[in-house]
Amino acid sequence: MIYPNESILIISVELIGNNSMAADAEVIKIAVKCLQEVGVTDFNVHIGSSQFLEYLLEDFGIEKVQQEEVFKAIEAKDAVKVKSIL
Repeated sequence: MIYPNESILIISVELIGNNSMAADAEVIKIAVKCLQEVGVTDFNVHIGSSQFLEYLLEDFGIEKVQQEEVFKAIEAKDAVKVKSIL
């Protein structure tokens, strides 16, 4: 066990019918607000969207060839390779 004295709670939210970035942001906002409303203060939000990463890499000026290398390295769970590309 990684954290023998801690419980891990995983909550997943998915919006169906609207695939815009604004809708994604709204779902994240609602999830964070719900956690805060019930008193949870120590939490992480993990965004599992390859499209989000693609937009982020584009915004940072990473060329398509390098983006493809990043995705391959992530798929291989090769953090050292990802870091070397970026």
